[in-house]
Amino acid sequence: MVIRALWLNGTVGSGKNTVGAAVAERLANGGEAVAFVATDALGALWPRPPDDPFNTGVVAKNLAAVAANFSTAGARSLIVAGVIKAHTELELFEQAIRAPVSLVRLIVPEPELKVRLRRRHGEIDPSGLRWHLDRAPTLTKILDASGLPMLDVANVGHPNDTASGVLAAAGW
Repeated sequence: MVIRALWLNGTVGSGKNTVGAAVAERLANGGEAVAFVATDALGALWPRPPDDPFNTGVVAKNLAAVAANFSTAGARSLIVAGVIKAHTELELFEQAIRAPVSLVRLIVPEPELKVRLRRRHGEIDPSGLRWHLDRAPTLTKILDASGLPMLDVANVGHPNDTASGVLAAAGW
């Protein structure tokens, strides 16, 4: 069974996947049995149900299976990158993982966020860029108002530096 879980939360473009991989690598280099999962891939299913536009239910079911597989393979810590917007989602994902979650929110100033999104989507994905540029401030407001027990960590430097901040904030 996974003993502990750290979830990197934040708006689109905040660096959840990049920092999550850096956190997992840092723990692994320290000899810890750790696994990393990005929830984007766990919810890549279309069409999406009208009552679950972000495939939260599918993500939770897939996360339960993946966490169990990682645990069977020896992982004792799980690092997850994804968005949790409400207490009900936090509870759903903690049930899926079968462990309490330390929730860390990555914070990026809006001008930097726009630069990152433009770099990621650029000219190859103009409609995706527009969606993400519109979604970022909306999701930031949702997270601000969520009342979730998040530890805020600035993600403005190198991912390895942010990973250190995440681990310190979480007390790991």
